[in-house]
Amino acid sequence: MCGPQNLHFDVPVELRLPHSASNNGENWSFALKSGTGNEWNRTTLDNDTSSLVTDKYVSVKIDHF
Repeated sequence: MCGPQNLHFDVPVELRLPHSASNNGENWSFALKSGTGNEWNRTTLDNDTSSLVTDKYVSVKIDHF
């Protein structure tokens, strides 16, 4: 969805995606995936990954596409 593929940033940038899901903490989850073609891999957000979920958007810091 984002690209061009293999683009690297000198500093992390914020990728912000709008959403309209209900964020009540029980029935809602966010999955970050990467891949090429029809093959997708789930990317785990750990304590070192800066991310934010609001009622209007999901934001994650990335250093490449």
